[in-house]
Amino acid sequence: MLLHTPPSSSDLPIDTAQVRHFFSSRPHAADPDFLSREVAGRMGDRLSLLREKETASVLSVGCGFADVSFLQARFPRARIIGVDGMGSGTMVSAPDRLCADLANLPFADASVEVLWSNMALHWHSSPARVLAEWRRVLREDGALFFSCLGGETLIQLREAFAQVDAYPHILPFLNLHTLGDMLVSAGFPSPVLDRETLTLTYTSVDHLFAEVRVLGCLAHKDRRRGLMGRAAWQRVQRCLQDLGNARGTIPLRVDILHGHAFCSREAQGPHRR
Repeated sequence: MLLHTPPSSSDLPIDTAQVRHFFSSRPHAADPDFLSREVAGRMGDRLSLLREKETASVLSVGCGFADVSFLQARFPRARIIGVDGMGSGTMVSAPDRLCADLANLPFADASVEVLWSNMALHWHSSPARVLAEWRRVLREDGALFFSCLGGETLIQLREAFAQVDAYPHILPFLNLHTLGDMLVSAGFPSPVLDRETLTLTYTSVDHLFAEVRVLGCLAHKDRRRGLMGRAAWQRVQRCLQDLGNARGTIPLRVDILHGHAFCSREAQGPHRR
């Protein structure tokens, strides 16, 4: 059974309203930003690729405002502008904090020096439009650094649900090849992409699902609308429990795709590691 089919078009079956609901109703006891913080640290290593020059401004797109402090420490003299992708174009709390559609940024053409987007691209239903918008606002000497979830994310959960019905329960995520093609089509002539796999572990199925809900990965627009029967739900739980190791923890795979690109027209074609 094919558990994940890479999207054949630029649009993804994401229920954007449901994603917004997940992000706005996260329980206070949860730590919804734990994964983005971890990935931000790994992304930060790539900033060393920037030329040894003073960076005047950095645009942080889509992952809320947690990254703004991280970038301010990395670029202490730069103006850091944060854009929250779950909004609709209104100002939020401070002059340099905005809500806006990732594919419709409120910035002029070629006005951004460095664009940073940590774990946000996969929440948008039209990633190709987002990448084209990022290229529009970047200067000809600008730089893009981003991360997003990849195609094998939550594969164990997909397999468990596939045992009980044919509904899509987990959001689809781009694979490396599709993402590279989108970047080139958007006007990034020589993007560099690589992939890493993280394994999250949980002490119980309840703990696992609580965190998956917080991450917002269940907002497929064609998902089951009614309740799953008790027998089917118990089967899903057993499938996950059977994955437990000797320590009794349940593993869950998360694929992270990293990319960076410079707006130069000298090279052609994506580089994938």
